[in-house]
Amino acid sequence: MKKLTVTAVIILISGYASFAQKATTPKNVQDAFNKKFPSAKEVKWDKENAKEWEAEFEMNGKEYSANFTVDGKWQETEHAILKSEIPTPVKKT
Repeated sequence: MKKLTVTAVIILISGYASFAQKATTPKNVQDAFNKKFPSAKEVKWDKENAKEWEAEFEMNGKEYSANFTVDGKWQETEHAILKSEIPTPVKKT
């Protein structure tokens, strides 16, 4: 029983610590994202580094990630594709 209690306390403390460390996504970054991806759903933000934010989201039935600088400039968008979706010229190289 003591192990269970200690484990529960550790989980609660670590959960609180990770929640407390989450930074708030700047409004200008969120606004730039919403303008570029208006149909995005289930958006989750992470601070990539001191100068960049990453949004993971769903759009048109696919999972994407997009990176924006802290001043709201779009950097890149990524999404996985099936091997069968690779264009023929790419397969040939």
